[in-house]
Amino acid sequence: MRWSLALVGLFFLWGDAAFAARPMITDDARVVDTGACQLETWFKGQQGSDEYWAVPACSPTDWLEITAGAGFLLKEGVLRTSGDSALLQVKTLLKRLPDSGPGWGVGWVVGSLSREHEPSDLLGSYYTYTPISLTLGEEVILHINPGWLHERNPGRSAFTWGMGTEINLAPRLQAIAETFGEEGAGNYYQGGLRLWIVPDHIQLDTTYGNRFSGGEGWWTVGLRLISKRLF
Repeated sequence: MRWSLALVGLFFLWGDAAFAARPMITDDARVVDTGACQLETWFKGQQGSDEYWAVPACSPTDWLEITAGAGFLLKEGVLRTSGDSALLQVKTLLKRLPDSGPGWGVGWVVGSLSREHEPSDLLGSYYTYTPISLTLGEEVILHINPGWLHERNPGRSAFTWGMGTEINLAPRLQAIAETFGEEGAGNYYQGGLRLWIVPDHIQLDTTYGNRFSGGEGWWTVGLRLISKRLF
């Protein structure tokens, strides 16, 4: 759910498409309601460039979610595809996280994505990860994402990881905090808020994130739209 993750690989580290519900990069053991679809859109601002993303997802069954999306980069007044410009992802649930009360859930995600340095290969890198979610009381949910990424160009593989939490502050307001990284590529953090304008259907969010060593700060503003059952 929520389509730089999607963890998640470099796509999620620098493209912000993670696929937990926005604005989290660390994913959860949940999918969109059966027969429904969602559209996640967001703006990412950072020094020297801005990014615009649109990522739709649908669930044909109660255990499967299919996601696809694209991003565009505005740099020096020129609009171009982002460094992580296109993706296709499938998530399946092995155990669904309960909607309320204590419990846990686990899933499996596989996906493919293009990169700026792979212009001739639409889906040139592959990733997989396991979203694990734990409910800690009524107000806190913890997510853990061990994963793996393979870049066909230059033929590099790496372990990925993410750990995040959702904290209910009020009936329509949540805080999120997370940390994530990739083997050999540094560790990052992100925090922010999300607000349900229309519960379960329209959500606004905003975040700030950076590398732990600093120097790569970004901020995002996003809108998430979730349909009623369509099919």
